[in-house]
Amino acid sequence: MNRRLLLGCGSAVHDAVERFINRSGPLTIVTRHETALESLDGDDTHHIQANPDDSTVYPSTADMIFIAGDEAEQNAITAETARAEFPHAHVTSHIPSSASQKTRQRINGASDRIVDARRALVNRFSDILTHSGTNQLHQLFATLRAIDDTLAIVMHDAPDPDAIASALSLVELADSVDVDADPCYYGSISHQENRALVNLLDLDLIELESNTDVETYDSVALVDHSRPGVNDGLDPATTVDIVVDHHPPRAHVEASFVDLRRNVGATSTIFADYLRRINATPSESVATALLFGIRTDTNDFAREVSTADFEAVAWLLTHADLSILEDVESPQMTSTVLETLSNAIQNRDVRSNALTSNVGEIIDRESLAQAADHVLNLEGINIVIIYGWIDDTVYLSGRARGVDIDLGETLRNALGNIGSAGGHADLAGAQIPLNAVNSAQEESSDDLYATVSDAISTRVFGALDDETTVLEPEEDKSSLESFQFPQKSN
Repeated sequence: MNRRLLLGCGSAVHDAVERFINRSGPLTIVTRHETALESLDGDDTHHIQANPDDSTVYPSTADMIFIAGDEAEQNAITAETARAEFPHAHVTSHIPSSASQKTRQRINGASDRIVDARRALVNRFSDILTHSGTNQLHQLFATLRAIDDTLAIVMHDAPDPDAIASALSLVELADSVDVDADPCYYGSISHQENRALVNLLDLDLIELESNTDVETYDSVALVDHSRPGVNDGLDPATTVDIVVDHHPPRAHVEASFVDLRRNVGATSTIFADYLRRINATPSESVATALLFGIRTDTNDFAREVSTADFEAVAWLLTHADLSILEDVESPQMTSTVLETLSNAIQNRDVRSNALTSNVGEIIDRESLAQAADHVLNLEGINIVIIYGWIDDTVYLSGRARGVDIDLGETLRNALGNIGSAGGHADLAGAQIPLNAVNSAQEESSDDLYATVSDAISTRVFGALDDETTVLEPEEDKSSLESFQFPQKSN
């Protein structure tokens, strides 16, 4: 157990001092300032009002010593006194920016580690002025300040944690320059983990129902996607002010501010970078959502992960509520998802290591994604595409692992100009107007099912065959022997 001694507590380091008060080990605080003593209180904390260089009031032993006054000369005297009294302790000293060179040398000579206010200030200004993303950050705030009314921050349809967290972050950034903003989406949030995120964090998201809804807003931002009318309910001609995304676009992106970073694993990483570089403290709910957004979009750091993603996570961990995050990751599976999963397994069409399945008419498009996640666990299967339709739209959800293809690009090639697709190399989605694959206007459920299955499987397996050259129809090699349906959590 570390026995800690805090000598002095200046205003410059007061907030930092508060963070380690309740950490393991007894803490003795010696300071002249009574107001500092009043605000620094912990379960195992002992206060002494005295000069920090008065060794007669020091405890008998100390393992870690912190010199944290505002006065440079006083810190030098205190550091030298503490070093003489406790020659084997680890001494960390604060060097105020006003310290002379001689005083700096004295503090440095008596300390194992220093916290140099002047150097920190120089480094901070250097980062602000020379960082590769500085111009982008300045442009983002210039764009936000030019907004006169309320900003609609539009996520993609059926938003995932990355999109939700990104929208919440942009709301906080807009609020920092007194701009009102609403996080908005089309479609439903039906994936069990996404619903858990919204419910547990008590998020207030606005569901848009038609193009006219967004016309009430002065400006529009897109997060986690980059083009209006593609995977959202906006009119393709909608004027967009801000776009922040990490997916590579298939066409030119038009907006006053555009930040597209293909080299990061999640859009949440970009927003964590914004918040960190302006030295903002994110709300607990935003930090928790950003952390979950990065984890899900990188598949727990197994997909397209970058150094920036790890740096963002390390920073967010100090601000997030990890207990809520644990609850979000352990939601119950609904009966709708179980039914879709059952249909996906029963109706599977397997060719080599690829599986497609038509689950028919569905009421929840997110059940396709959850079914695809689980079906990918079938033995011998490395590519899964599950599809079904709601009203007049066919939705596809794809997963891949251990194969050298880009699933998002493969789906784009499969659908051509009859639908829209996107995503990652190992996780992708798409949607097609039902009449594009049902040109005969089949009405009976059996005929419609057969027509959709034939149209989708022909296109998908054809595109996969072009990519892999191994997908030929053959005996179903998938095994259900080791597969178990997920159980609802208690």
